[in-house]
Amino acid sequence: MKLYYREGTTLVSIDRKWAWDGTDWKLRPDLDRLRYWLSYEEADVAANQGGRISGHQRLRLVSREFWLLIGAAASLSGFALCVWLLTQPDISARPVGKAVILGLLAAGLFIYLLIKIWRLLQDLIEGRVVSTKGPLSLLVRDSTWPSLTNGPPAKVCMYVAPNGIEFGIPTKAKDVVPDLVPGKVYFTPRAKRLLSVQLAEGAPGGS
Repeated sequence: MKLYYREGTTLVSIDRKWAWDGTDWKLRPDLDRLRYWLSYEEADVAANQGGRISGHQRLRLVSREFWLLIGAAASLSGFALCVWLLTQPDISARPVGKAVILGLLAAGLFIYLLIKIWRLLQDLIEGRVVSTKGPLSLLVRDSTWPSLTNGPPAKVCMYVAPNGIEFGIPTKAKDVVPDLVPGKVYFTPRAKRLLSVQLAEGAPGGS
């Protein structure tokens, strides 16, 4: 099986139809390091199999996505500052244009983050989990956010074909994602946050 994708973009096609229909999904030993980086245990998977988020996973989602609240607060503060500047009677024409542009950008970012927060909040309140299966693969794409380290910014994703779903994973986990191994992935339905992964026992590439 081969995966084809455009450089810097997502996967676009597969040269062989996905046909694995096995039902024996297990936590194989070769997922130990992946479980470590994604922070889930057997009890979490058991909860996910029952269609619900575990208590541990709820706490992990809140802690990992706390940056959304910080970003929303910062963007709202930036918008409020721009509005305050525009209300000053002695402001000149040049700062007015900059304040309007920055204010619109801050407002757009706030709305974007607010939507993401709302989706995550709905997932946490409902506690529902959905799953999909297919061959797992690793994608490293250009990120839309600037890099804080040396080198070009990159976004590391686990790709599940043929459903075409991408899940962001920690950068350090990129070396432990199985390549083209049949997998079953559990995630939240709205925010699409990855919760846990299982591999098909006896499937191609398995142990």
